Amino acid sequence: LSLILMVVIRYISVLLVWILTAVVVVGSIGGTGILWWLYVDQSKSVNATLPAVELEVAKDNQKALLIYAIAATVFTVILLLLMFFMRKRVALTIALFHVAGKVFTYLPLLALQPFWTFLTLMLFWVYWITVLLFLGTA
Repeated sequence: LSLILMVVIRYISVLLVWILTAVVVVGSIGGTGILWWLYVDQSKSVNATLPAVELEVAKDNQKALLIYAIAATVFTVILLLLMFFMRKRVALTIALFHVAGKVFTYLPLLALQPFWTFLTLMLFWVYWITVLLFLGTA
């Protein structure tokens, strides 16, 4: 995956930045919409005929969903305002990705870094699983 990402950064960095920006915006708006939908759905399902304990839990859930929906709305508005006012910096980000892609031309052994990291992590996990097995069978 790291090698694929290096190729993507090298050749289609413009598209990558705009796709990531669109995914963040759509995800934020979608998450906010889902939270508001859940709040409205919860509000409609709460009725006074529920037993007292269940009614109290349902009202607490409704209040929590309202707080989450408001927080998500504030976050989304701030994010959209930042995206709007910082859109000129996107060109700088694209240029940085393009330069980062060129680094692999001059330092080809840098492509081996993900493999070394993976190997180190696997050795780490094998060691601790072995220790866990020894402790479990002691």
